[in-house]
Amino acid sequence: MALRFPDVAEIRATFGTTLKSDLFGDPGIASRVEMTKTMFAIRAWAQQSKTAREIIKYVEEADQEVLIVGMKKGGYTCFSSDDPMIGKGVVYFDFDARFATKQANDTQAVMHHYIAFLHELGHAKQWIESPLFFNGSSMNTKKFATDLVAASKKFWQKKQKITYGQAGTLLQHNNMRLTSPSWAVRIEMDNLTRHEWPICDETRTPRRLGYTDLIST
Repeated sequence: MALRFPDVAEIRATFGTTLKSDLFGDPGIASRVEMTKTMFAIRAWAQQSKTAREIIKYVEEADQEVLIVGMKKGGYTCFSSDDPMIGKGVVYFDFDARFATKQANDTQAVMHHYIAFLHELGHAKQWIESPLFFNGSSMNTKKFATDLVAASKKFWQKKQKITYGQAGTLLQHNNMRLTSPSWAVRIEMDNLTRHEWPICDETRTPRRLGYTDLIST
């Protein structure tokens, strides 16, 4: 089983310096029991989403170990590859974080915090699938960017039952057009299109219009 919940002592010993950084702010740490219970609740919630279930299953059955570090009253929800060592990854999850997404006409919609967790687990899946892509070691070429855009268009063409051109417009409207992208943009685009947006659709949760349209409430 690739998912592992370290106890508080191991977390402090392994990730103590990271958690005391300005990014994390030295949060409280969830116990192994608390995180196991939370994961049980996430699995139950994920029954309404085929994509969510597939992400969990893929990461659980992988050879690479992914640690789950739960935080309380502070912290930062994210995924870190090859951490704490090469071949391992860690999902940091802030228990108390709650989110909303920007919508049209300056409105907001609530996004369940389990979707935020699954977004980060989606990054773990990306890293397991292709470490070179995730870590930015693949060829950073214009052709690669063009191929990724084409694959994204084809995905949404089939998903939304629209034309290839309409799929391109959809991606542009979601602020995900690739012009001179960094690796982060490519990774997030792939994660949104294959993981987060399908989970939102399957759970009838409004999608954020672009990657930067997530709000901590």
